[in-house]
Amino acid sequence: MCRVGWMLQANTHPTRHIVPRGRGGRQAEESTVHTPFALGVHPEESRGGRVEPVRTCIGTRTRAPRSSLVRVVARDGRLVVDSTAALPGRGAWLTPSIDAFEAAVRRRAFRRALRLDFEPDTGDLREYFARVTTDTRPVATTEQAERHMDN
Repeated sequence: MCRVGWMLQANTHPTRHIVPRGRGGRQAEESTVHTPFALGVHPEESRGGRVEPVRTCIGTRTRAPRSSLVRVVARDGRLVVDSTAALPGRGAWLTPSIDAFEAAVRRRAFRRALRLDFEPDTGDLREYFARVTTDTRPVATTEQAERHMDN
């Protein structure tokens, strides 16, 4: 891409480009193109890694990396967690928390996101999120809090 007037330029080396000159014709001039990177960010560092896909949680409507969300698929009228994201069919992404799950049920987001004709059975999924939420959330007791305050 080259810069013509106000357009974005993605080249990172000196190049010839056309610069508007008054109302008349255009004049070609030699210039150094500025990189589209912020100061302090090296182009090789920012382009070297792989970009992770971003998905939207149907419960909280927040965007998050795909690896931090759970994919849910409808199977025989029941909602099933697709941990490998490989099951066929339309899937919906959900934050792995009971609050996000309850918000999705309250908003009837599963039926809408999965394009179903009926409300799916959410019992198994509720148990899954209750189990995941209690497993990953650290429980702080009063004794632990007192020990930390004493130190």
